[in-house]
Amino acid sequence: MLALAWMTGYLVQERRKHAETVRVQTAVQALTAEWLRIARELHDMVAYSIGIIAIQAGMGRRVIERSCRPVCATRCGPFRHAAEGAI
Repeated sequence: MLALAWMTGYLVQERRKHAETVRVQTAVQALTAEWLRIARELHDMVAYSIGIIAIQAGMGRRVIERSCRPVCATRCGPFRHAAEGAI
């Protein structure tokens, strides 16, 4: 009878430990998933912004070239190349 009571108590304790381990693992997985989601969104926002910079630098260069300032237009090139290289 004593062995049965001890075994029941031991099994209950093990189930509680296991349940706590599962809760912790679930919380860690949820946190990791949230970090990955945020990282993806941040990556998308930065890539979009760099793409806009590349487009604006390219268009700026064309506008400046057409306004008879080709020396100034060459200064837009590094911005465009840097943005394109980052993409």
